[in-house]
Amino acid sequence: MSPFIRDGDILTISPVPSNALTLGDVAAVIHPETRKLVIHRVTALSETSVVIQGDNSPSADEPIPRTYILGRVSRVERNERNVSLGLGPERVVIARLARLRHRPWLRPLLKIARPIFKP
Repeated sequence: MSPFIRDGDILTISPVPSNALTLGDVAAVIHPETRKLVIHRVTALSETSVVIQGDNSPSADEPIPRTYILGRVSRVERNERNVSLGLGPERVVIARLARLRHRPWLRPLLKIARPIFKP
């Protein structure tokens, strides 16, 4: 989930009903195949599943049944300070850009925007 979440960050995961997740939320999920904890952004929703994708991943994961959702990341702390960029209203834009990332016309725009948002 780099650059939003980095190694050493402390995450607070709040339980939420799986039907309360919205586009752009950062979800904590037990991956159905590996049984490992995955923290990724919700990029698409259906009644029975969610599609998640890491902010720095080139493609989305396979749809995951909502029953595997543990909760939503409600807080990210880095060096004893809260990191809020990525959890506010901009989360929807980030999720939509993640879904569009593979489109060739978007690559030049992302190259321009990346230095602006890089910490």
